[in-house]
Formats: sequence, structure tokens, C-alpha cells
Amino acid sequence: MPRSIDYQEYFLGVLKDPRESAAYLEAAAEDGEPELFLLALRNVVEALGGVTQVAEMAGLDRSHVYRMLSKNGNPRIANLFALLNAVGVSFAVKQNQGKESALPVKQKSAMVAKDKVRKDRVPKGRTGGRRSTRRAKAAG
Repeated sequence: MPRSIDYQEYFLGVLKDPRESAAYLEAAAEDGEPELFLLALRNVVEALGGVTQVAEMAGLDRSHVYRMLSKNGNPRIANLFALLNAVGVSFAVKQNQGKESALPVKQKSAMVAKDKVRKDRVPKGRTGGRRSTRRAKAAG
């Protein structure tokens, strides 16, 4: 009778290969579901030694990593980048295949032009925010 092995054990063994774990995370990210990506990342973390070891490599608190990777996890982007770096992958952004931005081209160019105008109106060294207004009132 053939011996069988536990699927999860086999799968985690496969994810120890950096190419496999990177491909697995990329496929999970392409799906567009944050919960699925965090589940995939949780599997990769488990395959690479567990939360304690990966949290230490990422410079993050172990309890924070557990919360990040929980079912209701909502990690900050900086912590997510640190965790991805610790497991040996990086974050990349690419255009969806065959999809354009939801904004019409005219609206995109108008937004870019508006940003340029705003930058030109703010005097050099001034942000135009609440603090600079207070300073102006206090000085004046």
C-alpha cells in the first residue's frame, strides 16, 4: 500500500523554494482579493520557519505579524513591505492585462495640469497649509 503524506506538509515544503513562493504570492495578488493574498503570505511565512522567525527577520513584533496575517488582518503598507522583504520577495505594480484606468484620458490630463498649476502657486519653501497660515498671523 502506498504511503501518503499530509498535503499541507507537502505544500509548505514546496513553498520553501523562493521561486515557488514568489509565483504563489504573485498568483494570489493577481486575484485581487486581499484576504487571499494574506492567506498565501501566511502559508509562505509558515513554510519559511514560522511567524516568530520571519517577524524577527522583518524587524517586526511577532504579535503584530500574527495580527497582520489573521483572517481580519489589515496590515500597514510599510509592515507589509517589510514582511515581503523578509520572505525574499518584493512588491511590484503593473497594468492589468487589457484594462485601462477607470478615468477618461481627458480627465487624467486635466488632473495632471491642475497639479502643475497648484505647485506653481505655492511659494518656494511654503506649504500653504495650516501651520504656515498660523505663522503668518503670528508674525503679522
